[in-house]
Amino acid sequence: MGALGGGSKPPEFASTHPAEATRIAKLEKLMPEAVALYEANRRR
Repeated sequence: MGALGGGSKPPEFASTHPAEATRIAKLEKLMPEAVALYEANRRR
């Protein structure tokens, strides 16, 4: 989005949303637990 507005992105700590790389890394880290919970509960 920074490129669309012509400006640069604010530092992550000053932003209301995490940086793309941070968000993706956290999702990838949490995905195995989410899948396990899904699998355990979809058979109920």
